[in-house]
Formats: sequence, C-alpha cells, structure tokens
Amino acid sequence: MPVRLRNILGKYRVHIWSSEAGEPVHVHITNTTQSQNDAKFWLYADGTIKHEESSGTKTIDSRDIKDIEKALLPYFGYLHGQFITTHPNAELKQNG
Repeated sequence: MPVRLRNILGKYRVHIWSSEAGEPVHVHITNTTQSQNDAKFWLYADGTIKHEESSGTKTIDSRDIKDIEKALLPYFGYLHGQFITTHPNAELKQNG
C-alpha cells in the first residue's frame, strides 16, 4: 500500500490502498499505522473532496475533518493521478 503524501496535514498521513479496485477515486487519512479504521475522503468530479462520514471515527478527530478537506484540495490533481496509477479504471465520484 503506497504512501503518496506525508506531512501535509501535520499529524495525519495520506495513503492509497492498492487493493481497492472497483471503487471511485479516494484517499485514506490516518494518524496511526494504516488500518481498516482510516478515514476515507472521496474525490468528486466537480473538484471537491469530502469525507465519508462512516469512516475514520477512531483515528481522526472530528474537529479536523474540514481542515483536512481544505488541505487536500491543492493536491486534487496529484491525488487523482496517483489513484489512477494504482487503479487505472477508477472514476471520480459524482455529487448527488
């Protein structure tokens, strides 16, 4: 599971699981060792990034979610490209 960015979010790490073929483009955020409890952030076709509310409640402070979304936005193109490198057939999630 490749780590794509480190330390852009202070105590949090950004990574992509290599075993998630078939899912829309997203990244995982954790403040600990990568695990199934990581927070998932979807990349949307309109250029936004949003937290999946049911993920990461054990590893991410809920007060940090909006700050993480904002910090990831400048890296949208990079994150999208890295996900596509790992999962060539993945598509961006659609709003709505």
